[in-house]
Amino acid sequence: MAEISIVLPVYNGEKYLARSIESVINQSFRDWELIIVNDCSTDSSKHIMEKYAEIDERITIINNDINQKLPKSLNIGFRKANGKYLTWTSDDNRYRELALEKMIMYLESHKKSAMVKADMTIVDDNENVISTTKSYEDKQMYINNQVGACFLYRREVYEKIGEYDSDMFLVEDYEYWLRVLMTYGHIDYIPEDLYIYLHHNHSLSVDRRKEVIEQRYKLYNKYKEFFFKGLIDNDLMYDFSHIYKSMELQNMLDEGERRKYQKSILPLMNELVDYTKHKKIGVYGAGIKGKQFVIENKNVVAVIDSDIKKWGSFVSDKKVVSIEDYCEKYGNMPVVIAVTNRKKQLEIMQLLKSYNLKYSLWDIFQ
Repeated sequence: MAEISIVLPVYNGEKYLARSIESVINQSFRDWELIIVNDCSTDSSKHIMEKYAEIDERITIINNDINQKLPKSLNIGFRKANGKYLTWTSDDNRYRELALEKMIMYLESHKKSAMVKADMTIVDDNENVISTTKSYEDKQMYINNQVGACFLYRREVYEKIGEYDSDMFLVEDYEYWLRVLMTYGHIDYIPEDLYIYLHHNHSLSVDRRKEVIEQRYKLYNKYKEFFFKGLIDNDLMYDFSHIYKSMELQNMLDEGERRKYQKSILPLMNELVDYTKHKKIGVYGAGIKGKQFVIENKNVVAVIDSDIKKWGSFVSDKKVVSIEDYCEKYGNMPVVIAVTNRKKQLEIMQLLKSYNLKYSLWDIFQ
């Protein structure tokens, strides 16, 4: 029985597959098995993997009869795994020589740790370095997937939390790490660069970008209570609006498609605001939306507005103040932006950032 089982799903990966397999063969830690799941490749991938399997008995090949996609292929591979520790990699990425050794040594010396992740270098198709990951905090997982592609976890994790969710294609790894966090409370971290991740220069198709967005929102809704509690407990609620900003400001979709997906996330955003009604907050905007928010949220302490003519007046029973007066009286108490004009929203975001105030957007798609 191998100490480490590595699953490698492959679909038409002929360009980089040999390099990926060799990065496993060249590991300083030798007690591993590599389970390659060929997901109906139509290029020369099958021939490449068979060549390596012939010369190294630690390599096993599973050929899918029909294309299963990544999460199902991972599950097919892990059902055949015998290792005490588990991981998976991709046909276009590769391990650095000490990767497995470093990660297994960490888990062997930290018996209470369920899983560990390491840093990685991200390169383009020409091997130019784009960036290197250099940090990890569990709390950032409530905002985005921070694990990356270099990790190792104990077999008991797989036995306890189960297989990858086939309904979470494109976010299957993020969903799995969230289950690890929910079950074990922590993912450990080795601050060493042990992996090379290839970021392809060609962009995703429009259809695939739509699918990523849909799956992302499905994930947030699946674990809504977990996300909400984590965002609140870690004071991250006012970063959550990045879900909206990253979608619209990066121009991932055309205007019509943006509106469609904006509406799909609106209930989740409003639920998050409702979830935090016990928190003392300020609101920016003394107009109709600001008044509506004040009426519906009893823990508003004040209303901020840039119009000097409104200072000293009241919205419902809350005084309208300048941002300077707000900061002087309430410090860095977070602010909800309750205006509908998109240009104005962006201006207010920048203003609040300049005062080191955290913020959220309310009813941002209406």
